[in-house]
Amino acid sequence: MYLDIFKGYKMQVYSIGLFSRNRYNAVNQNKINFKAKLWDDVDGIGCDGTPCGQFLRDRMLDNLYGRFPIPFQDNVEASYGLSDAMTLSDAYIKNFRVLPKSSYSGECLLHNTEFFKLLKPSGVQRVIDLKSSSKLKEMCEQCDIEYVSYDTSWGYGGQPIFKDRETILAQRAAELSKNGITEREYNCSMLKYIEEIENKNDTYLKKLVALINVVNKGNFYMSCDQGEYRTVNVLALVSTFNPKWEGEKIKPHSAYVPKMKNLYKNLTPEYKQILGIDEKYDEYLKVYLEKLNIIDIMSLGELPDSSYTGDYLQSFPEYVKRLHALEVNRVIDLCDNPKLRAACDNEGIEYSVFDTKLKDESVYIFEKFPEATISVASRVRHSVNTDNEYNREMALFKNNVKMERDAYVDNLAKLIRLVNEGHYFISSDYGMPDTANTLALVSIFNPNWQGQRMRPNPEYISKIINFYNNLSEENKKTLGIDEKYDEYLSNYIEKLA
Repeated sequence: MYLDIFKGYKMQVYSIGLFSRNRYNAVNQNKINFKAKLWDDVDGIGCDGTPCGQFLRDRMLDNLYGRFPIPFQDNVEASYGLSDAMTLSDAYIKNFRVLPKSSYSGECLLHNTEFFKLLKPSGVQRVIDLKSSSKLKEMCEQCDIEYVSYDTSWGYGGQPIFKDRETILAQRAAELSKNGITEREYNCSMLKYIEEIENKNDTYLKKLVALINVVNKGNFYMSCDQGEYRTVNVLALVSTFNPKWEGEKIKPHSAYVPKMKNLYKNLTPEYKQILGIDEKYDEYLKVYLEKLNIIDIMSLGELPDSSYTGDYLQSFPEYVKRLHALEVNRVIDLCDNPKLRAACDNEGIEYSVFDTKLKDESVYIFEKFPEATISVASRVRHSVNTDNEYNREMALFKNNVKMERDAYVDNLAKLIRLVNEGHYFISSDYGMPDTANTLALVSIFNPNWQGQRMRPNPEYISKIINFYNNLSEENKKTLGIDEKYDEYLSNYIEKLA
């Protein structure tokens, strides 16, 4: 199932995370969002968030950082034997992303120079290199591709513009005070240090503006070595501080969030003007960076429609207050916790409960009904004396199963309606696997879900399949599953199996 077996031969492989034909949007160590892909767009890609801990981390490849439910992905054909009709989106490029304006990012193309043949067919006119490789520059010149170097080694989070100005000035002042110098010497040293900071900031911002200007031309391929950490954070910079960026902002890795906030605080009015940051965009930036900070602190995974999931809020009651800044107005609790209910009431946040029953072995809607019926029939046969008693008990059993199934579907439909309204936070005291499986259930059996369908944990795949097979026509109608979506579901369930 995993691509570590891929050695360059043409074969059918299964793709998870970012290894697919059409990747999508922001990749982040902690958060990868699911927005803007409809259910019938089978080549779409979405991904995950952090709170799942080690549950799926050990199954991820190379330097991927996602930890959460993995959306189902079609099998794709991959080959190092590149055909003339192929583009970058058809090739196996590690950490590949499709960006606005016919642009892409991923691993360094020197890892397989065959990929250079795909640049022009993909509309790429320039390569943005984040590690200043002379060999990559040479290859670009040979292929008549513009080469742009943006060396992150000198300014990648270590420059003063990424630090809190008051903090570093206080540290410098403390160092000078220990030296027993005169007030005049102290003032001269501080002024010189401030000038050095401003010169470094000016140098960095000039380079950032130049890079943003290149990015705004579009038609680029950006890479560091693996196309992950440096690439993602540079993309976060050029999308966040760029009002002309056409698409959803790329979210940085967790450790880079405070650095971006400091960069914003250190921007002078002159550079805001150069970057095109007017008053309206400036207000947007303040709100956006604060949201990033909260998402980072709470280790949230992002869902469609301004919704989130993460660690159980009852364990962190102070986090409930922060939901307002994320425009969350509803908490969906999979456990029914009185303390969490009270915390939500105090903050004026709607509180809803849904019992998934995925852990309950006695819920027949998640079981293979024929086998369950045979098992029950065997027990009934040994406990009654006549055929009439047997028939009566079996009829009662089947009727109870139908009532249980219909009641569960009705509750699921209510949950789906809440989810489709967006602006919610969903979590479970039983841990992220329980939340992941519930989100899989909600996304798979919800025709209006606006993101990539989310895949259940392996041990629950059979339950999801049984759930679909046990649905009656009336149940499907309750869930809004029409003939077209039912056909999609049938194919999806078959692939899931």
